[in-house]
Amino acid sequence: MRDHARGRLPLRGRQRGASFFGWVAAIAIGIAALTFAFKTVPHYLNQRQIVAIVESVGVEDLRRKSKSELFKMIDKRLKINNVRELTAKDVLSIERTTHSTKVLIDYETRENLFSNIDVVVVFEQELVY
Repeated sequence: MRDHARGRLPLRGRQRGASFFGWVAAIAIGIAALTFAFKTVPHYLNQRQIVAIVESVGVEDLRRKSKSELFKMIDKRLKINNVRELTAKDVLSIERTTHSTKVLIDYETRENLFSNIDVVVVFEQELVY
């Protein structure tokens, strides 16, 4: 009670929540995180599509078809799955040995985040059949 007499509010009365600048900072961080997610998540989804397409081709096709036939086959499946900015020749390399076929998925994508800030996402995966 004596604090009221001196013009001071109790501690509980002065703390009422985040300040205006606290809310602005939280909203700015949230917008930046959402922008980053909207720009990068589609590239990860494309990567998953590419791996699924290569795995769906089948071991026999990978071993007996020529590289150009495989690239055409994979390109068709990429278009069907709405992965239009990537081609099989840009993304894949196929190495054959007497006992196995190795498919190397190796590429990077660049996405503009803000004015002169880009995000580069690098994908490397090796599938052996």
